[in-house]
Amino acid sequence: MFMLKFKFHVQDLLMANFNNPLGLLALTFLLPCVEPSRAVEEKSVFAGVGDAVTLPCLLNRSLWREGARMEWWKYSSIMHQDFRDEGFTRGGYNNMNITGYGVKEGDFSLLISPVSYYDYGTFTCNHVNRSPHKRTKLAEVKLVTAEVTSRRDPVEEGRETTLRCSIRGGDGDVEWMRGHLSVGKGKEMKVSQMGITDGGKWTCVVSTMNKTRLTINHFINVYKRGSRDGVKTFIFITPVNSNITLPGVNDHSTRWYKVNESKSLMKDRDEQTNGKFTITEDFSLRISDVRPEDTGHYECRSDPDIYYISIIIIVTATVTPGKRVSNGTAVTFNCELSHPVPGVTFGWRHVTSDRDVTNQSSFTFTFTPEDAGKWMCVLYGESGRVITTISQTITEVKRQLNWLQVGIGIAVFVLLVMIIAMLLFWNKQRKKDARQNEIKTNETLNGGNIPENEEEEEVQYSTVHIKSITAEAVEDSDDTTEYATLKKR
Repeated sequence: MFMLKFKFHVQDLLMANFNNPLGLLALTFLLPCVEPSRAVEEKSVFAGVGDAVTLPCLLNRSLWREGARMEWWKYSSIMHQDFRDEGFTRGGYNNMNITGYGVKEGDFSLLISPVSYYDYGTFTCNHVNRSPHKRTKLAEVKLVTAEVTSRRDPVEEGRETTLRCSIRGGDGDVEWMRGHLSVGKGKEMKVSQMGITDGGKWTCVVSTMNKTRLTINHFINVYKRGSRDGVKTFIFITPVNSNITLPGVNDHSTRWYKVNESKSLMKDRDEQTNGKFTITEDFSLRISDVRPEDTGHYECRSDPDIYYISIIIIVTATVTPGKRVSNGTAVTFNCELSHPVPGVTFGWRHVTSDRDVTNQSSFTFTFTPEDAGKWMCVLYGESGRVITTISQTITEVKRQLNWLQVGIGIAVFVLLVMIIAMLLFWNKQRKKDARQNEIKTNETLNGGNIPENEEEEEVQYSTVHIKSITAEAVEDSDDTTEYATLKKR
């Protein structure tokens, strides 16, 4: 609007002062006073209804001047909070606030919480300096909103419903998921002959150019036929560590109880959260990080009347001996429910190689490197539709040198060498002692006396043998050869 007025003003000046040098001179000084918005790239942001989203806007703090302000525009309407030196001025939208640290950090991002379906549109962040008057476009964000609705909720077992994923402000491809498995495509999905196990979480995935932009979870509530006294009973099968929302009655007198526990999950009307359990605005019960101990019956009631009974059943998947295995190891996958449900069947799928392996809840195989990756346990209801999935990932561990075992091996080897050496030394010493004992025994038997002539003869012959007799002489002499033989012994 301002730029349009300025444009007409310049045209008037040109028409009135084209032949007037003073007018042209004045126009020359006027033109630098206003700088048009610089071109910025438009960014698209997707948000689900009820979520919180932040539209980014950053400013170089060196450009800030006294009296400046920040503006967030939607189309031609200003719907911002001015950020001046003295502080904030609220705009006309209660769910929008400028966050960040303002001038201190140069962050003027716009927080929208909760997002409504009609918040879609193009938002522009401008920085305005009063002197000289200059408006600079810093960011342009296109907000696309989406929500998931169902034609009938809750749904009686055996009836049908239609899921719709509505998108405003843009477009995208829609895919429907149960757990982590695709069950359909398109903005609408008709589900006929709803089974009791078809209740629970359905997920709408919005993507553009094969890139996921938004994921919205929607809970369908299917109750059993013939519920007594108008009490609706639901069964929810959910993976461990997931989040789940149980249907409630939008009444301020509503209380949530877990059967066999007398304590209410909501202490009073003002307290809407109790750590793990959260009471939503429509008095539904949201349970975060579901664990095995959270299984059981939950009652939504206004004493003494009971409206809804929700039964939570947990599905778990385990891998033995563990998630890190080596080639040739026997691996066992097991998928089980905390409580049996009639009609529920199982299947195991190797997601990495995109192949179905077995329709059993448990199976064992010998691991090879090709078996590494993500595995998925898929649960099916009586209708054959997917109820939910739970995943496990295993990785190959190559056999590595265990330095502790190497050290132990070396120590054992050294010990064995030492033992063998000691045995050899002991055996040698034993033989030596045996010889000495034999010599002493012989001396004792001879009385320790050796005839003098024999001793002299032996010494004399020894002298002759060493000094005078050659090798040939030894061979020729029978006496010498005999003596040499005795000498060796």
